Amino acid sequence: MSSHSGGGSNRPKLRSRIAQAMHYVDEATGAVVPPMIASSTFARDENMELRDGYVYSRYGSPTSDLLEKIICELEDGADCLTFGAGLAAFAAVFETVNSGDHIVAPQLMYHGGLTWLRRICKKRKIDLTLFDPGKPETLKQAVE
Repeated sequence: MSSHSGGGSNRPKLRSRIAQAMHYVDEATGAVVPPMIASSTFARDENMELRDGYVYSRYGSPTSDLLEKIICELEDGADCLTFGAGLAAFAAVFETVNSGDHIVAPQLMYHGGLTWLRRICKKRKIDLTLFDPGKPETLKQAVE
């Protein structure tokens, strides 16, 4: 996370921006702390159309939308994505790799991620090099 205050700008410091959560105020209740929407599925209208575009919380929800906006603001980013599971984030990154590409990854990681990574590399003919995170020189060797 960026900890600079924006140089000489009038922008509030990072800790102030974190505390303010983008000046969130719930229109219905006046609450200043964003709610956590715990619904996994969302209702449709009488025509079976989605209300507000939400279908299933792993694809997005009011909570994740607000979180993404806040992170984007804090990081001075153009956009942000959050995921309902770690493996979903993992897959989103590695699904962008093409046949013939080379992936360097640590030997020690979530077993589900490593299993998925090995399978996708074999299937797509992607070169996979695993390095020992306890020995930084192995990362340098793997990248070269």
